[in-house]
Amino acid sequence: MALPSGSPHKIPHLEEANARRWWTIGGDGLFFYDELQKQPGLFVYSFTKKKVSHVMDFDRMLPVSTPSLAISPDGRSLIYSRTDSSRSQLMSIRGPFLER
Repeated sequence: MALPSGSPHKIPHLEEANARRWWTIGGDGLFFYDELQKQPGLFVYSFTKKKVSHVMDFDRMLPVSTPSLAISPDGRSLIYSRTDSSRSQLMSIRGPFLER
């Protein structure tokens, strides 16, 4: 992310989360999936606050082969894909996920 000075900086927690495939921009933040925690979860990095916050936990790990994650424009829904046995499922969870 470029700062007003033009120099980039790393987003804390993101590199350790191995979130290269699972991330999306929504509102004032970068939402990302972290599979390396005890409980896989969704986190958000706030661009204005410059901090990472836990949003929710997932009941299982999400598949690496089909990464997809989206926050609705109003911040009220999260959509992601997951695989159950050999079938894919598109999941939707109600929020709100964006701060007001």
